[in-house]
Amino acid sequence: MKSKILLAMTLCAIVAGCFNAVVAEPGYVSVSSSMTKEVDPNRAEVNFQIETMAQTAQAASEENKVITNNVINAVKDSIKADDTDSIKTSAFIVRPDYSWTKDNKKVLNGYVATNSIYVVTANIQNTGKIIDIALNAGATRVDGLNLTLDKPTQYCTELLQEAVKDTQFKAGSIAKTLGTSVSGVKSINTSCNTQGVSSSPYRLMKSAAMDSANGVESVSTPIEAGKIKVYANVNASYNLK
Repeated sequence: MKSKILLAMTLCAIVAGCFNAVVAEPGYVSVSSSMTKEVDPNRAEVNFQIETMAQTAQAASEENKVITNNVINAVKDSIKADDTDSIKTSAFIVRPDYSWTKDNKKVLNGYVATNSIYVVTANIQNTGKIIDIALNAGATRVDGLNLTLDKPTQYCTELLQEAVKDTQFKAGSIAKTLGTSVSGVKSINTSCNTQGVSSSPYRLMKSAAMDSANGVESVSTPIEAGKIKVYANVNASYNLK
């Protein structure tokens, strides 16, 4: 009786093993697609710095506050009072300023206060004028300029849809060549990035913009907007019948 049971179990194991051996995972094909589009920037981000120095931290801070208020008020008059344009303080620090003598002694020269003003505008053509206004109002320098997209998602959506369709076409073509067809999606990964027009730091010192204040005719700081590149990538695997 035991021998019959063992024989039956052995036969079941052999049959099961043979059955597992012939079960194959459905085939699939992996394809990829990349799409690129160039669009005009519709958002300018400018970072100004107002720097003052005095013998005490309080004096440097007070002087900086006066100049910063002048810059903010002047810039506010040149931007839109809505959600597309804005101005805010992004950083404020007061630090001691030291120098070293020939005999390696540390000497306190005074205190430096630095206020960073962050300006956003949807009017790209007005960026040069804003820079000139801020510098003439007392800003020490332009510390960063970036031309970007306000809502890059809409461009990413369009490009990703095109890229997905392209992977479907490629997978279908390969499957047809192999004498089969696509039965569904196995996996898909997407990514989308933008490459903006930036200049950081965009060094434009106050002295370069003081001509108009001194009665010398000048034009607005030229800003070349350029193009924003949007990149979409899709990696997909499709099951085959």
